[in-house]
Amino acid sequence: MTVGIVSLGCAKNAADLEVRLGRMLAEGWTLSSTPDHCDTLVVNTCAFIESAREEAEREIRRALSLKRKGSVKRVVVAGCYPERYPERVSLFKGVDSWEGVPKKFGCQRIPGLRLSGKAYAYLKIAEGCSHRCAYCAIPAIRGKYRSRPMGVILKEARDFVRTGVRELNIIAQDPMLYGVDFRRVPGKPKTDLVTLLKALDRIRGDFTVRVLYSYPNEITDGFLEWLRTSPRAMRYVDVPLQHTDPGVLKAMARGSAVKATLEAADRIRAAVPGVTLRTTVMTGFP
Repeated sequence: MTVGIVSLGCAKNAADLEVRLGRMLAEGWTLSSTPDHCDTLVVNTCAFIESAREEAEREIRRALSLKRKGSVKRVVVAGCYPERYPERVSLFKGVDSWEGVPKKFGCQRIPGLRLSGKAYAYLKIAEGCSHRCAYCAIPAIRGKYRSRPMGVILKEARDFVRTGVRELNIIAQDPMLYGVDFRRVPGKPKTDLVTLLKALDRIRGDFTVRVLYSYPNEITDGFLEWLRTSPRAMRYVDVPLQHTDPGVLKAMARGSAVKATLEAADRIRAAVPGVTLRTTVMTGFP
């Protein structure tokens, strides 16, 4: 049986697909060299903004057209689109509904299977988001924040390094909050992002670590110290800015970020000389 893939959306979506695809290959499936001719075509979708939904719908229609022509036998829609619009899709696997995926935080990827290429890999440390920003659909699509167990993450990281990865990209909807959900569970080992990053530092090999997405009001002094002193750390901070106007931030339910947003660049540069800063800025209130 052959499987073809069409992957849309963010790095987190791609990391999810690597887990799912690895599971299928382990069960005896073969990856098709083209998604246009296969037994099962998986369309991995995004549904965050209108243009992403339109792109997903185009690819689903194209896949169904291939099925009608007999080029593919089955079409499966995966990812965020069916989570947001389950009534529109008859055969789907959403973020948490693939066979075995409810246990996916313990699942291991096939180390050599990387949709990102050979040089770097996305290391997903958590799923979902517990913020309730007024403009954002992510909690409704991906659920509340769930950290992956640190032991599972470290094993995945070691496997990546062993197979030649030179840069580990730490991804989650909100990496800064790693471990926050563990603190609410009695008996659960307490940890946080800096603890995880220092554990990654101790893995043997020639590689660096880059943390993607750091919301300004969640950047701790401990994280900045790791960024400045770790031999593994890429001195790079991606700080998404929803807005800088206090009234708009309050309407967005991001009022707690006002002061931190205004101070973020100066604070980070003072703590980590030579740091590279990146941002995305919303124009208006979506």
